[in-house]
Amino acid sequence: DQQVYCLSIEQVPVPMARWRTPDALVTDWGMGLFRTVLGVLMWLAWCTRSDLGYDCSTLAREVRRPCVRHLLLSNKVARRAQPEPVVQLVQRVQ
Repeated sequence: DQQVYCLSIEQVPVPMARWRTPDALVTDWGMGLFRTVLGVLMWLAWCTRSDLGYDCSTLAREVRRPCVRHLLLSNKVARRAQPEPVVQLVQRVQ
């Protein structure tokens, strides 16, 4: 189910100290996580979520040398990929 897949997307943890240096390159560990999240987002964009395509393309250009700001953007896109809660109204017939 696509909705379950979207809910399983994990964001890249970025320590608050790194937020102060958005142009700093990510570590090897962060690069692996960035590529993982990007791959998940690109698969979603290709299959069902074309609205994520532009952001995925922007992030894919930075896959060789991502900066902290790219990690933050990937987290933002991952949050946007999460389905919005659905409220169902039920009418009871008496």
